[in-house]
This record gives sequence, C-alpha cells and structure tokens, in this order.
Amino acid sequence: MIEKIHTKLEATLLRAKQCHEIWWAFEGNRPDREEFVEIANNYKNFFVPVVGSCFFTFMLKLGSAFDDSKDSVSLQTYLKKLLASNNGLADPEKSRIEADLVGLWPKGRKLYKVRSKVFAHITFESFSTDFGAWTGFKLADLNAVLDESIELFSRMAKAHKDYDGSVFHLSPIEDLDAIFQGLRPSRT
Repeated sequence: MIEKIHTKLEATLLRAKQCHEIWWAFEGNRPDREEFVEIANNYKNFFVPVVGSCFFTFMLKLGSAFDDSKDSVSLQTYLKKLLASNNGLADPEKSRIEADLVGLWPKGRKLYKVRSKVFAHITFESFSTDFGAWTGFKLADLNAVLDESIELFSRMAKAHKDYDGSVFHLSPIEDLDAIFQGLRPSRT
C-alpha cells in the first residue's frame, strides 16, 4: 500500500510542477515573454485552452495533496503510512517532517478548498467569491506550497527508501522552447 501511495503522490506532484511550469511560461516573467505570447497568439485556439488547462491541472493536482479523507493519496496519508511501516521514520527527521507538515498543512488545506470550490465542484457561489482575498494567497504563496510539498514529499520518500527525487528535475520547458523555436517566423 505504501508503495502505491508513494508512486501516485509522486506522479501527482510531478504533474502539478510540470503544469505550473507550462502555465508560468505564458503568464510569468520570462525574458522573452513578449515574443513568446506573440507567437502563441498566432495559435490562440490551441494555446488558450492549453494554458488554461495547465493552470486547472496544477490547482487540481497540488490541492489533492492536501485532501484529508482517510482514503486519499495525500502528504498526510503518506506520512501516516510511513509512521506505521516497519521501516518508518526515525528521529530527529521524523520530528522535523511532522513539524513541517503541520506548518504546511493549513496553507495546503486552503488550496484544497479553492480546488474543490472553483475547479472540481463549481457552484453559484464560485462565481462571486474572490478566492485570492478569501485565502490571502498570492502567486508566491502558490509557488511556495508547490515547492514545500515537493521538498517534504522527497524527504519522506528518502527516509522511507533510497530516493533521490530526480523525477522532479523533469521539466517541459526545454520541449516547449523547442516547439516555439519551430513556430518562430524565419527572419531572413
């Protein structure tokens, strides 16, 4: 069971990270953003839904890591299974991981609620609520929750087994840049 949770949670956080990177390539502060957006605007019917879907998936995936259901695949469930396993966590790392999860959990739960109310279960209330004001989240907070979640997951996995977290170095940005290189008009 713990291996299944590990694999699914790793895949969830990796997909959140990759979707965040693609979304941020369009919405962030790339040095070549103006040219990037200009090229994308030539293919709006493709890139508008792709960029929106990446943000949507980022929010769904990252938020799901903070589901508090007993049968969920979340950071909390992973830690509980690790603590119950024969080769679980030992102090002092156990205490540090528990403290870090306690610190991260309230921020993640806010994100989970936004995920549920805005992205997963749309209601009439969703249309009129300013979730940035409701949660107090800014973009930097979303980035921090993502980074802290990956870091905490990696520490739990490393304490559980030989784990280097190298999967989180996989990035779609090089491929995205290659796609845009091919879409750039030739300047001859």
